[in-house]
Amino acid sequence: MDEQPRSPAWDVRIAESREERDRVFRFRYDSHIAEYGRWPTTGSRERKILREVADEGATLLYVEWERRMAAALRLQFGPIPPDLRAGLQASRFRKLSRELAVADQIGVARALRRTTLLAHLVHRAEVLAHVGGAVLLFCHARDDQAHFFTALGFQLYAPAFSLVEQGMRYPLVKAVGGPASEAWLAAELSEASGSEHENQSGGRR
Repeated sequence: MDEQPRSPAWDVRIAESREERDRVFRFRYDSHIAEYGRWPTTGSRERKILREVADEGATLLYVEWERRMAAALRLQFGPIPPDLRAGLQASRFRKLSRELAVADQIGVARALRRTTLLAHLVHRAEVLAHVGGAVLLFCHARDDQAHFFTALGFQLYAPAFSLVEQGMRYPLVKAVGGPASEAWLAAELSEASGSEHENQSGGRR
Protein backbone atom coordinates (compact mmCIF):
# COMPACT_ATOMS: atom_id res chain seq x y z
CA MET A 1 0.00 0.00 0.00
CA ASP A 2 1.30 3.43 -0.97
CA GLU A 3 1.73 5.46 2.20
CA GLN A 4 2.94 8.62 0.50
CA PRO A 5 1.07 11.61 1.99
CA ARG A 6 -1.40 13.17 -0.43
CA SER A 7 -2.51 16.09 1.71
CA PRO A 8 -1.24 19.53 0.66
CA ALA A 9 -1.33 20.69 4.29
CA TRP A 10 2.40 20.83 4.84
CA ASP A 11 3.37 22.92 7.85
CA VAL A 12 6.32 25.03 6.72
CA ARG A 13 7.96 26.60 9.77
CA ILE A 14 10.75 29.06 10.45
CA ALA A 15 13.58 27.67 12.57
CA GLU A 16 13.91 30.26 15.31
CA SER A 17 15.42 28.52 18.30
CA ARG A 18 18.99 27.22 18.38
CA GLU A 19 17.63 23.67 18.68
CA GLU A 20 15.47 24.08 15.59
CA ARG A 21 18.32 25.56 13.58
CA ASP A 22 20.69 22.78 14.65
CA ARG A 23 18.13 20.24 13.49
CA VAL A 24 18.12 21.93 10.09
CA PHE A 25 21.92 21.77 9.99
CA ARG A 26 21.88 18.06 10.85
CA PHE A 27 19.29 17.35 8.17
CA ARG A 28 21.38 19.31 5.68
CA TYR A 29 24.47 17.32 6.66
CA ASP A 30 22.72 13.99 6.09
CA SER A 31 21.22 15.20 2.81
CA HIS A 32 24.58 16.50 1.60
CA ILE A 33 26.27 13.14 2.08
CA ALA A 34 23.36 11.22 0.56
CA GLU A 35 23.13 13.48 -2.50
CA TYR A 36 26.76 14.25 -3.24
CA GLY A 37 28.59 11.36 -1.62
CA ARG A 38 31.14 13.79 -0.22
CA TRP A 39 32.17 14.57 3.31
CA PRO A 40 31.97 18.20 4.42
CA THR A 41 34.75 19.87 6.38
CA THR A 42 36.33 18.15 9.38
CA GLY A 43 34.55 20.38 11.88
CA SER A 44 31.18 19.60 10.34
CA ARG A 45 31.99 15.90 10.21
CA GLU A 46 32.78 15.78 13.91
CA ARG A 47 29.51 17.44 14.91
CA LYS A 48 27.48 15.89 12.06
CA ILE A 49 26.04 19.25 11.10
CA LEU A 50 26.49 21.42 8.02
CA ARG A 51 26.40 25.07 9.02
CA GLU A 52 27.83 27.92 6.96
CA VAL A 53 28.66 31.58 7.48
CA ALA A 54 25.71 32.42 5.21
CA ASP A 55 23.34 30.93 7.79
CA GLU A 56 24.01 33.83 10.14
CA GLY A 57 21.10 36.19 9.69
CA ALA A 58 19.39 33.94 7.15
CA THR A 59 15.84 32.65 7.48
CA LEU A 60 15.77 28.85 7.74
CA LEU A 61 12.57 27.08 6.73
CA TYR A 62 11.81 23.49 7.58
CA VAL A 63 9.05 20.88 7.45
CA GLU A 64 8.53 17.88 9.70
CA TRP A 65 6.68 14.72 8.79
CA GLU A 66 5.92 12.00 11.32
CA ARG A 67 8.19 13.71 13.86
CA ARG A 68 11.18 13.69 11.53
CA MET A 69 12.78 16.48 9.55
CA ALA A 70 11.49 16.22 5.99
CA ALA A 71 12.71 19.34 4.20
CA ALA A 72 14.69 22.53 4.69
CA LEU A 73 15.54 25.72 2.82
CA ARG A 74 17.71 28.76 3.47
CA LEU A 75 16.43 32.22 2.49
CA GLN A 76 18.80 35.20 2.30
CA PHE A 77 17.95 38.83 1.57
CA GLY A 78 19.96 41.63 0.03
CA PRO A 79 22.85 41.48 -2.42
CA ILE A 80 23.59 38.05 -3.84
CA PRO A 81 26.18 36.31 -1.61
CA PRO A 82 29.81 36.48 -2.81
CA ASP A 83 30.15 32.77 -3.59
CA LEU A 84 27.11 32.95 -5.89
CA ARG A 85 27.63 36.32 -7.57
CA ALA A 86 29.46 35.04 -10.63
CA GLY A 87 27.24 31.99 -11.15
CA LEU A 88 23.99 33.90 -10.69
CA GLN A 89 25.35 36.81 -12.76
CA ALA A 90 24.64 39.34 -10.02
CA SER A 91 26.00 42.21 -12.13
CA ARG A 92 22.96 41.93 -14.41
CA PHE A 93 20.70 42.79 -11.47
CA ARG A 94 22.80 45.44 -9.75
CA LYS A 95 19.99 48.01 -10.06
CA LEU A 96 18.00 45.85 -7.64
CA SER A 97 20.90 44.83 -5.44
CA ARG A 98 19.00 45.39 -2.19
CA GLU A 99 15.72 43.97 -3.44
CA LEU A 100 16.86 40.41 -4.11
CA ALA A 101 16.53 37.14 -2.23
CA VAL A 102 18.25 33.80 -2.68
CA ALA A 103 16.84 30.41 -1.74
CA ASP A 104 19.46 27.68 -1.48
CA GLN A 105 20.50 24.69 0.59
CA ILE A 106 17.14 23.23 -0.42
CA GLY A 107 16.69 19.64 0.65
CA VAL A 108 13.71 17.27 0.63
CA ALA A 109 13.74 13.77 2.10
CA ARG A 110 13.99 11.24 -0.72
CA ALA A 111 10.79 9.43 0.29
CA LEU A 112 8.77 12.65 -0.07
CA ARG A 113 10.01 13.94 -3.39
CA ARG A 114 6.95 12.81 -5.32
CA THR A 115 4.65 14.83 -3.09
CA THR A 116 3.79 18.52 -3.09
CA LEU A 117 6.30 19.20 -0.32
CA LEU A 118 8.87 21.00 -2.46
CA ALA A 119 6.20 23.21 -4.01
CA HIS A 120 4.89 24.23 -0.59
CA LEU A 121 8.38 24.87 0.76
CA VAL A 122 9.34 27.07 -2.18
CA HIS A 123 6.00 28.88 -2.16
CA ARG A 124 6.54 29.78 1.49
CA ALA A 125 9.96 31.15 0.57
CA GLU A 126 8.38 33.22 -2.20
CA VAL A 127 5.83 34.71 0.20
CA LEU A 128 8.51 35.57 2.76
CA ALA A 129 10.74 37.03 0.05
CA HIS A 130 7.91 39.29 -1.11
CA VAL A 131 7.01 40.35 2.43
CA GLY A 132 10.69 41.06 3.07
CA GLY A 133 10.79 43.50 0.17
CA ALA A 134 12.43 41.34 -2.50
CA VAL A 135 11.23 41.58 -6.09
CA LEU A 136 13.28 38.68 -7.44
CA LEU A 137 13.97 35.28 -5.89
CA PHE A 138 16.97 33.28 -7.09
CA CYS A 139 17.89 29.65 -6.59
CA HIS A 140 20.12 27.06 -8.23
CA ALA A 141 19.65 23.37 -8.90
CA ARG A 142 21.28 20.32 -10.40
CA ASP A 143 20.44 19.39 -13.98
CA ASP A 144 18.06 16.63 -12.88
CA GLN A 145 16.26 18.99 -10.47
CA ALA A 146 15.90 22.14 -12.57
CA HIS A 147 12.62 21.03 -14.14
CA PHE A 148 10.97 20.96 -10.72
CA PHE A 149 11.69 24.67 -10.32
CA THR A 150 10.69 25.64 -13.85
CA ALA A 151 7.37 23.90 -13.15
CA LEU A 152 7.00 26.29 -10.19
CA GLY A 153 7.50 29.34 -12.40
CA PHE A 154 11.26 29.82 -12.15
CA GLN A 155 13.26 30.56 -15.30
CA LEU A 156 16.66 29.31 -16.35
CA TYR A 157 18.53 32.41 -17.44
CA ALA A 158 22.26 31.71 -17.60
CA PRO A 159 24.75 28.87 -18.18
CA ALA A 160 25.42 26.29 -15.50
CA PHE A 161 28.18 27.04 -13.03
CA SER A 162 30.17 24.99 -10.54
CA LEU A 163 29.96 25.12 -6.75
CA VAL A 164 32.49 23.48 -4.48
CA GLU A 165 31.06 20.27 -2.99
CA GLN A 166 27.90 20.54 -5.10
CA GLY A 167 29.13 20.30 -8.67
CA MET A 168 27.33 21.88 -11.61
CA ARG A 169 24.34 24.07 -10.79
CA TYR A 170 21.77 25.79 -12.99
CA PRO A 171 20.74 29.36 -12.08
CA LEU A 172 17.02 30.11 -11.84
CA VAL A 173 15.04 33.23 -11.03
CA LYS A 174 11.41 34.18 -10.38
CA ALA A 175 9.72 37.56 -9.97
CA VAL A 176 7.97 37.74 -6.59
CA GLY A 177 7.26 41.46 -6.36
CA GLY A 178 4.06 41.50 -8.40
CA PRO A 179 3.30 42.54 -12.01
CA ALA A 180 5.89 45.31 -12.12
CA SER A 181 8.74 42.96 -11.18
CA GLU A 182 7.45 40.34 -13.63
CA ALA A 183 7.54 42.90 -16.43
CA TRP A 184 11.00 44.11 -15.43
CA LEU A 185 12.39 40.57 -15.35
CA ALA A 186 10.81 39.68 -18.70
CA ALA A 187 12.36 42.78 -20.26
CA GLU A 188 15.76 42.08 -18.69
CA LEU A 189 15.85 38.48 -19.89
CA SER A 190 14.58 39.44 -23.33
CA GLU A 191 17.23 42.15 -23.68
CA ALA A 192 19.96 39.76 -22.56
CA SER A 193 18.74 37.13 -25.01
CA GLY A 194 18.71 39.68 -27.82
CA SER A 195 22.23 40.86 -27.03
CA GLU A 196 23.50 37.30 -26.98
CA HIS A 197 21.87 36.62 -30.33
CA GLU A 198 23.46 39.75 -31.83
CA ASN A 199 26.88 38.75 -30.51
CA GLN A 200 26.53 35.27 -31.96
CA SER A 201 25.37 36.68 -35.32
CA GLY A 202 28.23 39.15 -35.38
CA GLY A 203 30.69 36.38 -34.68
CA ARG A 204 29.52 34.44 -37.71
CA ARG A 205 30.01 37.30 -40.16
